[in-house]
Amino acid sequence: MADGGDILGPHRSDLDEATTYDLSLRLVTITKQFFYKMNMYRRVAFSLLLIALSALSCFADEPTAPRSVANIAFRDSVVSLLKDEGFVPSVDEDGDIWFKKEGDNLLVSVQDEAAPFYVQISYYLSSEGMDDQVALLKAVNNINLNCRCVKCAMDDDNGAVLISVETYNNTVQVFKDNFATYTDHMLLAVRLLVDAYDPDGSKK
Repeated sequence: MADGGDILGPHRSDLDEATTYDLSLRLVTITKQFFYKMNMYRRVAFSLLLIALSALSCFADEPTAPRSVANIAFRDSVVSLLKDEGFVPSVDEDGDIWFKKEGDNLLVSVQDEAAPFYVQISYYLSSEGMDDQVALLKAVNNINLNCRCVKCAMDDDNGAVLISVETYNNTVQVFKDNFATYTDHMLLAVRLLVDAYDPDGSKK
């Protein structure tokens, strides 16, 4: 008589081995798929991170260009000049000079790497209370047309009006000789702009 195992098919141990082998293959396949997907997700996440960092870098402020030795020497001479005139100047992180005259904060910016240096003396006039933009622009244009050496413009970043005197100076002595004229012209322009602001036309 044939063995019962031959009649009924493979032994239970054979079934267990086949089933176990099949399950092992499936487990290996599932594990490989899992890690493949995880790696893919990591790659996608890393790519998105790089894109986000690149986008942020586009909005980052560009570093201030280093100043030349001649530029720094000229600026420092302006600082010494202001101190000699009785002012208390300070140099900010951008290398520009701030000082007060008659209670007003003035900014001196020295540009260019070599003489003649482009020197800008600026004052930021608050536009608070000047709500009529058309009237304010007319006042700004009036200053640009009628005041010598003065440039006047709206500063959208802080809602102020930038009023500046911009000149070329070969030497600090030239700047010193004309310093009072520069600042007087600029502060006169400030007063004239305030007077020229006429939203209802009553000053005509």
